[in-house]
Amino acid sequence: MKITFQTAEAEQSVKQQTQVRTADAAKKADSVYGAVLLPGENRLLGSGEKKSWAEFRQEAQVKDVSVQQDYRTLLSHTMSQEDYARLEEEGFHFESLDPEEAVTILDKIKAQLARSGQNIIGYTDDIDMDTLAAALGSDTLARAVSHSFREADLPLTAENIEGVKEAWNMASNLTDLDAGTRSYLVENAMEPEIWNVYLAQSSGAKGKESSLQQGPKRIGPKYYAEEIKGYYAQSAQTPHMEELQAQADKVIEKAGFSVNEHSREMAGWLLDRSLPLTAENLQRVQMLETVPVPVTEEAFAAAAAEAVSGGKEPVFGNLGRSEDIYHRAAEVLSYYENLSPKQLGDSVTARRQLEEIRLRMTAEVNVKLLKSGFSIDTAPMEELVEALREAEAKLAGTYFPGEEEPLTKYRLYRDTNEVIAQLPAMPARILGPLSIQESQTSLTEIYEQGKAAKAVYEKAGESYEALMTSPRGDMGDSIQKAFANVDELLLELSYELTDENRRAVRILGYNRMEITGKNIELVKAADEQVQSVIEKMKPAAVLQMIRDGINPLEKTLPELEEYFSGLPEDFEETAESYSRFLYGLEKNKAVTEDERETYIGIYRLLRQIEKSDGAVVGALVNSQAQLHLKNLLSAVRSGKFRHLDVKAQDRLEQVIQKGESISEQIARAFAGDVRDIVTEVSQETDNAQEYRRQKLEQLRSFAVTENECVALLQKGQTTPSVHNLLAAQALLQNRELFYSARRKGTGNGEEMAEMKSLADGLWETLEDKDEFSGEYQKLVKETGKEVEEALQEAVSSVDVRELRLAHRQLALAEKLARQEEYFFSMYVGEELTGIRLTVERNGPEKGKVSVTCRFSEEETLHADFWLANEKITAYVAGNEKTEVTKLQKIADTFTEEASGHWIMEKVSVVQDAGKGPDMTEEQEISGEGVSADNGQLYRIAKTFLEAVRQQERGSV
Repeated sequence: MKITFQTAEAEQSVKQQTQVRTADAAKKADSVYGAVLLPGENRLLGSGEKKSWAEFRQEAQVKDVSVQQDYRTLLSHTMSQEDYARLEEEGFHFESLDPEEAVTILDKIKAQLARSGQNIIGYTDDIDMDTLAAALGSDTLARAVSHSFREADLPLTAENIEGVKEAWNMASNLTDLDAGTRSYLVENAMEPEIWNVYLAQSSGAKGKESSLQQGPKRIGPKYYAEEIKGYYAQSAQTPHMEELQAQADKVIEKAGFSVNEHSREMAGWLLDRSLPLTAENLQRVQMLETVPVPVTEEAFAAAAAEAVSGGKEPVFGNLGRSEDIYHRAAEVLSYYENLSPKQLGDSVTARRQLEEIRLRMTAEVNVKLLKSGFSIDTAPMEELVEALREAEAKLAGTYFPGEEEPLTKYRLYRDTNEVIAQLPAMPARILGPLSIQESQTSLTEIYEQGKAAKAVYEKAGESYEALMTSPRGDMGDSIQKAFANVDELLLELSYELTDENRRAVRILGYNRMEITGKNIELVKAADEQVQSVIEKMKPAAVLQMIRDGINPLEKTLPELEEYFSGLPEDFEETAESYSRFLYGLEKNKAVTEDERETYIGIYRLLRQIEKSDGAVVGALVNSQAQLHLKNLLSAVRSGKFRHLDVKAQDRLEQVIQKGESISEQIARAFAGDVRDIVTEVSQETDNAQEYRRQKLEQLRSFAVTENECVALLQKGQTTPSVHNLLAAQALLQNRELFYSARRKGTGNGEEMAEMKSLADGLWETLEDKDEFSGEYQKLVKETGKEVEEALQEAVSSVDVRELRLAHRQLALAEKLARQEEYFFSMYVGEELTGIRLTVERNGPEKGKVSVTCRFSEEETLHADFWLANEKITAYVAGNEKTEVTKLQKIADTFTEEASGHWIMEKVSVVQDAGKGPDMTEEQEISGEGVSADNGQLYRIAKTFLEAVRQQERGSV
């Protein structure tokens, strides 16, 4: 629907609509992490008032709100399946990343995709074309939107589709940009975004020209102007135009245009309308000339994708610019990489600036600048250099927060990734010298040797075998002829005719080294070592190495292998791998139940062999391997996993035929070959994409986070990643942390009874602070081990998901315990009750202990106690499900028991937990007289829990 405003009142209405729309957009953005409360609405104690995460963090002054806004946008609008898959390939787990780090790494990935020019196929099919066309009301529009979003690496989420629909309703009603509309946009420093053009035309600008009259009686335009900066220049028709031409030409050049008839016409157009002649306004005029109005579906779709890519609603799509910030970032980087110093003339300063730009500029740095509003494509080199310095320093601080020399470490991280990315394409011949250099060659030296060898091949115009690619059929006639007798040589040396052995002989031949059994083994060992290290050195691993104080480029291959082998096993990574494996089995309906058990058995055996570093793993593996291997071979032959290399069948047959026990050699073959089969099960294309899609849907539905969750993570000094926020949320809601975690474990009935006894008696040790703390930590660690052991016994991806959540809860509980924040359980009557105990040992609330009892999902009780000068002030509250008489009985019982040890100053009992304790200024605790020994606070908590426990569940 088109709305036209002609009066001043109507113009004010447009302004108000803009403000309302901005407020609505802000509310919608905030809803990603929070929910707006209705006036007077009160939340149940223990769940807390809901706020947007950004709002909470702003109040806490912990993070820049813009980072949180970017993170919310990333979750709900911009992260595609392709992005998520690239994150995994680089070794990052999105759910475990800090928000700022997640935004930065995703920006880098999107910038790399844009620069590569790679077509994104399959990953943006979030919705079928018929459904999209029905939602947008047009097949043509649906195809255009689908294409533009795919090109921009954006998902077609429900939120994005709704935004596109709203924006098209507005864009399709726009009419030609006449002089009045253009004047309005330029005068108000607006880019030709859909909303801005709609605002200009709806406010009465269409068909009108701004005018300028000298003196106080100047009649202004009859449309609303938001802000005017600068000055009004003289008309182009003034007799002094010739004198102003030289100055105008300088402005034209500053804007990046050639001085010609057309650029002077643009300048004259501005001056004739009394608009400031500036470089920015010239650029706006030029952009307005490119706006296609009426707006076509293709132009609209490109603008909508450009807006979403930049973190904005589709309605703010720029009709004059079709490229998103990532392609703009890549284009500017390419421009400066290809800019010849000769084009800068004889200016030494300009050449130095170009060198510094090339040193500091990367695609991800450019994205950061573009997001900040800096025009990297039009800024003078001097300003660009300064902006790059600041952006690079900020990026370094994101990757290496709180560390010394972050910029040096960031450049090392960038350089190492570049080396690792180029190594696979280096000539394989470098493995020859490497095999006899006693492994003292650093990663940098290997890279330099590879570059030199590659340059020789390229200069001679010859093809070569790459370091990490499979042998190709098009390696060249010269290579094929030169090694036509490889098989004969291998047979003479009693070697099997495998690709690995053939490759080793070729590498010896490239280097004119003697082909002997010893040299073949040396080359194979060097080949395996290089490929193993490169495979492990994903960006996430490189980042962690540098954070650990290691310079990867200076390390030798054995040193790098030693680093990786020394890393402790990561439960999350292991669980994620197993979850994918189980999910792949669950989705393959052709696999029978018996075959499914076989695959799971194989996976467990593989894990045992990997843990033993390929050595003999004992009678258990020896006895089970034959059965599993034979069954596996049968399953492989059935072709139920489509992409398995047929060579896997031959390898498995060889393993089985070698005997009834798994020797070290067989174990190594088993670990290598079966891993391929396990990987196939986990990464079969359709299943892998569906798995990612489901995970992304879960992330996008992660819409509400309570401020209490964020506060809990802050107290535990834990990063507010998605995984940790979910763990905090579950910890606050879980009434039986240790019980539920153990039930997911492998404990039998006796172990469960022992666990029940241990947890049941935990609260009773509150009499002694040190004993309670020690028992609590012991319980957390033992339960964590139970969960880890249970992982290999899980038989479904759902089981694994529950175990992962339990493990994260326990990890968070362990960190919180160091700050004297505890979560445990106790029985009240026949029901298990969740307890949260908080002891304030420092700060303004020193001398305070809080106890929250979660009886059920609906019923919660909370109590605060302040101790000063041996006097207790108490506050007991419940929610609407807890009767005041019951609260009073608990308070009375506590008062009676506590009076024998402390002076009871005051006990307040309320049903509305939101009112807070009723204290006068004289009664407020200032911290004076508070004992440094907070052991008394633990005894107060125990006394209160005893009072709670004395009540039957039905009377609480």
